[in-house]
Amino acid sequence: MFTIGRLARKHGLSRSTLLYYDRIGLLHPSEHTRGEYRLYSDADDARLARICAFRRAGLALKDIGRILDEGGSSNVTRTLENRLTELNAEMNSLREQQRLIAGLLGHRHLSDEVPRCFMWVGRIQAARQ
Repeated sequence: MFTIGRLARKHGLSRSTLLYYDRIGLLHPSEHTRGEYRLYSDADDARLARICAFRRAGLALKDIGRILDEGGSSNVTRTLENRLTELNAEMNSLREQQRLIAGLLGHRHLSDEVPRCFMWVGRIQAARQ
């Protein structure tokens, strides 16, 4: 069993983050002591690891909760594909902004380098098909 502080430290989170996750129903402790201290099981630890992985991928907490509670690989796949689409759009927008700023600064050579920096995006998109 993990205390809230120990589990938070293990995952690089604050104690208040775990309290928030409990409040919104994302991660509940498995037990409470007589003094109402929260105790987390190995299963809770594994759930938190998944939550952290999905957060690093940029998923919203409500989407993470839906994935973990409803399950189903198609739900996970659909949510991750939607996030990838959002990321691709954001990256395209950022590349355009980068080209514009380089042009405004008179550094045309920088605007030509941008596509090479993001060549892997095309590879990811090709791999998805």
